Amino acid sequence: MELIRRKKNDLAIQQDFVAHFQEYNKHVEGALSDNTVRSIKADMKVYFEWCEVKGVQTILPSNPDIISSFLKDMAQVKKTATIRRYKASLSHIHKAGGQEDPTKSTIVQLAMKKIARKHGSRQDQAQALGLDELYRLTPQRPTKLTDKRDRALLHVAYDTMVRRSALVELRVEDLKVNDAGDGTILVRKEKNDQEGRGDIRYISKNTMDYLDDYLSDAGIIDGFIFRRIGKSNNVGSNLSSDSVSKLFKKLAINGGIDAKKISGHSTRVGACQNMIGAGLDVGEVMQAGGWKTPTMVARYSEHLLASQGASSKLAKIQGRTK
Repeated sequence: MELIRRKKNDLAIQQDFVAHFQEYNKHVEGALSDNTVRSIKADMKVYFEWCEVKGVQTILPSNPDIISSFLKDMAQVKKTATIRRYKASLSHIHKAGGQEDPTKSTIVQLAMKKIARKHGSRQDQAQALGLDELYRLTPQRPTKLTDKRDRALLHVAYDTMVRRSALVELRVEDLKVNDAGDGTILVRKEKNDQEGRGDIRYISKNTMDYLDDYLSDAGIIDGFIFRRIGKSNNVGSNLSSDSVSKLFKKLAINGGIDAKKISGHSTRVGACQNMIGAGLDVGEVMQAGGWKTPTMVARYSEHLLASQGASSKLAKIQGRTK
């Protein structure tokens, strides 16, 4: 990583760490997702800047006292989820440098518990974009190519429940249309599928119609499905994952929806909530969304599950719902 290379001439990073890290770099290419690499780089930049301000003599390898101080300071301005990510990045970097992992020490573990107790560990949830919201965000009879793309994008994201990074990688040749007009698509790689085994996701008939309308007008017959559209309807390269979040927010504003908590996960959350609200089994929802545990299903739909839970049923039995 560039940050390590820039610092290696400093006394701040010990030479044996640099040697191990250089060997690691020879083998790591292609093993980590682009998002993971970007996150680690960004996190280490924050850590290096903090060390420089604090006058830390040896930045890498670090020790539990320095890391716990760093995490506690960052907790004053960052969310607990971000602090956990900083800890994970520091753990990864130390292993890459052939060192023992200082984040596993009792000192760091206790620091994390203090941070969670003081600042809380609950993460903000992306605002849901369910089916009703999707119909509000785009014209039902669009004439502009960008509107046709955006309508197809939203509904594919909702049907497949893929993350934004996978959404922009979907390809025309991986679509399969059934006799009934609905279909499936191969998701070649997801966040929890780093080995790229792939996963088949369902696409409803109306979404297939939206896709066909968009792809036909765009003249796209193979390659990436969702692409940039320039002036005079010039079709460019595929959208970036960052542009998906921005697009969702823009569409939300146009549809009169508060965009503050809209993110690339919003259709994923919305589909999950709609499924639970329709009475589908948690296991079915896990399969549709590619979750290996029920944790995220429960978090995304916690209000619905509470409304359908034992307390709600008891209230109805006792006649306390009138």
